[in-house]
Amino acid sequence: MAEQSLGPFPTPNDYQPIVKRLMNIIDGSNWKDNFEQAVYDAQKTGVEDMRNIGSLTDYYNFLNYLVLWVPKEDETGTFVYNMLCTMYFVLDQKSVKDFQSPIKPSSYPPPPLTALSEWIVDFANAMGQFLNTPQSLTEESLETFRTAENYNFDDYPPPPGGWLGHSFNEFFARKFLPGTRPIDGPSNPAIIVSAADSTFDGSWDINTDSIVHLKGLPWTIGELLADSKYAKDFAGGKFMHAFLAPYDYHRQHAPVDGKVLEAKSKVKILANEHKHYRVGEQIAIAHIAE
Repeated sequence: MAEQSLGPFPTPNDYQPIVKRLMNIIDGSNWKDNFEQAVYDAQKTGVEDMRNIGSLTDYYNFLNYLVLWVPKEDETGTFVYNMLCTMYFVLDQKSVKDFQSPIKPSSYPPPPLTALSEWIVDFANAMGQFLNTPQSLTEESLETFRTAENYNFDDYPPPPGGWLGHSFNEFFARKFLPGTRPIDGPSNPAIIVSAADSTFDGSWDINTDSIVHLKGLPWTIGELLADSKYAKDFAGGKFMHAFLAPYDYHRQHAPVDGKVLEAKSKVKILANEHKHYRVGEQIAIAHIAE
């Protein structure tokens, strides 16, 4: 399988509505020079994925392609990740960062989004809408995931009739074949198993000063548990974080036996090296009753 490459991206006869909206925001706010500088600075880093994006027009063309992109992989299994990061890499440049909502983990509820940050959220939603359609998964694109070794394609049973006719989002949320990940000691309550097929990122003691990093931002355990009536029950315990890559199985399971008494959902402004956006972060502060 040949390695995929980004671009060049042709100028369309007409841009998608979500891209036109960004154009209007930039033009109406007199930000064109700032965005040209952001593209220049991003390309100047030497990142290979910016090779064919050297101007604001190139960036518009890339976004227009991305919003209706049929995801494909290369032999490294990192092409999907790199495509998404390329969009956010430009937005993470110094000349346009101040146009986005500030990243303040301690600010809850978060302040209203700026026009640019709101557009970023809406662009992600527009991508998601397309990825919910059967047009987002083709025989050709499916084959690229089959031949990317780190996707472990044969570990996942296809739906009745096969994947064609289903959406990329359905493929992304695929299930394992029974027995693919055997559970260690399923009848032993003293054994805690992995909650996801992910890369372990670390564990921390739980106390008021403990800091963990989610999406590249520092959070204190106190912030995560402050509004839980079970918060004090976690004192002296452990917190762990694991990372899911695009090629990973994207479902989570209970790591222990028991009953979930509480689960919280928080919305914050989150960021990592290439991303600035609002997401709903499911905080696993579930209190398990024995």
